[in-house]
Amino acid sequence: ICLILHGAMLVENIWSGETDLVRSIRSVVGNDVLISARFDLHGNMTEEFANKTDLWTVYRTAPHRDQIETLERALKLLSKCLSENLKPKPVFIHLPLLLPGEKATTDVEPMKSLLKLAKEIEQQDGILTAEILVGFGWADSYHAGSSVTVIAKDIKYFNKAKQGAKILAQAMW
Repeated sequence: ICLILHGAMLVENIWSGETDLVRSIRSVVGNDVLISARFDLHGNMTEEFANKTDLWTVYRTAPHRDQIETLERALKLLSKCLSENLKPKPVFIHLPLLLPGEKATTDVEPMKSLLKLAKEIEQQDGILTAEILVGFGWADSYHAGSSVTVIAKDIKYFNKAKQGAKILAQAMW
C-alpha cells in the first residue's frame, strides 16, 4: 500500500488524521502487508504512525518542487522491499522543535546541510532512506514538531539506522 499524505491533517476528536488512517488500514490488512507513504516536508508524524508504517519519503524542497520525485522514491522503495523480500525497520526520533515553515527553506542553511547529511546517511549499506520532517509549527496539536527517520532494510541493519537517526537528530537540534 502506498499512501499519498500531507502529514499535518488534524481531525477534531481524533488529532492525527494520518495516524487514524494507518491504524484503520493496519487493522484490515494485518502486519504482513507493507505500507509506504509520501509526506510533505511540513508533516507532523506521530510515533504510532511511525510504528504502524513500514517506510515513507518526505519532500526535500521548500518551496516544494519535488512532489513527483518524492512519490517515485516511495514507490521505488516499496517495490524494492517487495521484490527483495525486505522487512524495513524505521527508526523515528521526534524533536521538541516547533518551526514555522518559512524558517525551513531547503536552499539555505540550516536545512541545506541537514538534507545533505540525510543523503549521506541513506547511502550507507543497509539503509533504505533518511528523512527529515520539519513539522507544521502552526498546528495546535500535542504531536506537532520536527522529526527524523532512518529506515533500515531489515533488522540486521537496525543499529546502523539508530546511529544514523541519532546523528541526524543531533544535527537538527
